[in-house]
Amino acid sequence: MTGVLQILTPSYDGTPNRDFWRGSSSSRNADANNPWTLTNTLPLNKAEYQSALKEINQLKLRISHAKQVNVRVVTNQPQAQAGMADQIARLAKLKDAGALTEEEFIAAKKKILGI
Repeated sequence: MTGVLQILTPSYDGTPNRDFWRGSSSSRNADANNPWTLTNTLPLNKAEYQSALKEINQLKLRISHAKQVNVRVVTNQPQAQAGMADQIARLAKLKDAGALTEEEFIAAKKKILGI
């Protein structure tokens, strides 16, 4: 064996000894000098590592993308003329159905038109 692929995440809670490189004292995950006993390590020889390098790099890239902060800003843009017509048509249907009074309909229509 020439290396160890080790997975450390904030949610990993196998034992108090989670790190192959730090050492340990006892239990199943105790022998930090034996990565075969640790639940978060995968021993690899050089050939296995080279063979898995493409997948390892893809995993690193996915982790990097997952850690990026994505912000989407939504602003209240004035409605286009077609959008206004649709909104007024919906208001008219609500008025016809009795959900809005004539006064509520006129007030809402003025708000849409910006009057």
